[in-house]
Amino acid sequence: MFHIARIFRLTLLCWVTLSIQIGCATVTAVKIPGPVADETIALGTHRKDVEVVLKSTPVNEYHDGDGTTARYQYKNGPHQASKGRVILYIAGDVFTLFLSELIFWPIEAYASGRTDRIGTAHYDASNLLENWTIDRPGGERLFSEGEPSTSPESGPLSPPESPPADATPSKTSH
Repeated sequence: MFHIARIFRLTLLCWVTLSIQIGCATVTAVKIPGPVADETIALGTHRKDVEVVLKSTPVNEYHDGDGTTARYQYKNGPHQASKGRVILYIAGDVFTLFLSELIFWPIEAYASGRTDRIGTAHYDASNLLENWTIDRPGGERLFSEGEPSTSPESGPLSPPESPPADATPSKTSH
């Protein structure tokens, strides 16, 4: 009987160590970044103020005669109080001997993937924001302010193509 209990404790210890090492739901929930106040970025904001809010410098940028277009990659997570769910995950792990990870970890992996953001900003010659868009890496537009810009797939970092001669201008609402 003592031998079986010892094997069980050793197996449990190995399972806990392995779960922590590969990124169980509890660890993933703790690692999700907090919120970025990107909603405070408004047209006319100076470039250095945008970079302070995003806590990021541009990953790439394009200079043209009108100014600069810069792309930022950052993470925008939930409010830090939402990390209270870690207590639920720990309780689930204890009472189900880590079987709850089969449910909790995929949820956390999906949630952590939803924190990635791509911000595209166009600044005038004075480094004041003229256009601001926020997209997810897959191309889903979350926010746009100012003149329309390109999506992250086509990239804002190449000169805009001129429209065909027979194209008519279209109006977009924001």
